[in-house]
Amino acid sequence: MKNAIFNKNRNLRDYDKEPITLYDYEVFYDSCITAIPLLCALAIPLSIKALFDNEVLADIILGNIFAFGIIAFMVIVFLVFDNPKKSKILIKNSIVEFYKINSNELKLRRTVELTNLNETICKPLFGYSKKKGTKAILVCISIFSFAIIVAMSFLFFIGFWIFGFVGLLLTNFILYIIIGKKGDRFFTIFPRIAVASPYMMAYGGGNLTPPQYYSLIIYNHSKYEEVKEYFLNLHNINIDNIEKIYF
Repeated sequence: MKNAIFNKNRNLRDYDKEPITLYDYEVFYDSCITAIPLLCALAIPLSIKALFDNEVLADIILGNIFAFGIIAFMVIVFLVFDNPKKSKILIKNSIVEFYKINSNELKLRRTVELTNLNETICKPLFGYSKKKGTKAILVCISIFSFAIIVAMSFLFFIGFWIFGFVGLLLTNFILYIIIGKKGDRFFTIFPRIAVASPYMMAYGGGNLTPPQYYSLIIYNHSKYEEVKEYFLNLHNINIDNIEKIYF
C-alpha cells in the first residue's frame, strides 16, 4: 500500500507491471571469481620460484598455458552448456523473482520478499559471503594462510595474496568484457548486490548446489542506474553506499 501511494504521488514506475529484467549470472560469476584468482595466486608465485630455482623456462611456460587453458575451457563450456541467458530475474515492487529455463519452459525457482532489506542487502565478493556469519570463513582463511607459510614460505604467502588480488581484477575485467554490453559496460570488483541469504538446494546424496537465487550481477551501466533508482525510490536505499563484504 505504501509503495502504491508513493508511486501515485510521484508518478513513479509500477514495477509489478514493468519489472526490471536481468540475466542470472550467479553460478557463472562464482565459478570464475573462485577459479581464476586461485589459479593466479598459485601459478604465478610457483612460476617465479621455479625461475629462481633455474627450472627450464619452456616447461614453466607450458605448465602455465595448460593451467590457464583449463580455466578458459571451463568458461567456454559453461557458456555453451549452461548459458546464464537461459535464466531471468524480475525485480518487482516488493519481490524479486528468479526464473530458470527447464525443458524449454521458464520456471520460477525462488521468490525473495524485499523485507528487512537493511539486514541483508550488501555487495559480497564471493558466493558464500554474506552480511552476517562470516567468522567461520575468516577462521578457514587464517588456517589456510598458516598452512601456506608452513608448507612454502612467507614470501610465497605474500605472493599468493598479491597475485590472488591481481587475479581478482583480471576476472572482473574478463567478466566486464563478456557480460557487459558494448558501449554500456560498467567495471567494478563488486558487481553483485545480495538481496537475501544464499539459496543452496541439497540433493539426495547430500551435495549442495552453488549459492544462487539471491543476488543481482550487474556489469551494465544502464542496468545499474535502473536498479539504483529502484532501491532509492521504493526502499530508500542507495546501493552505492551499501556494505561491501570481502570474505
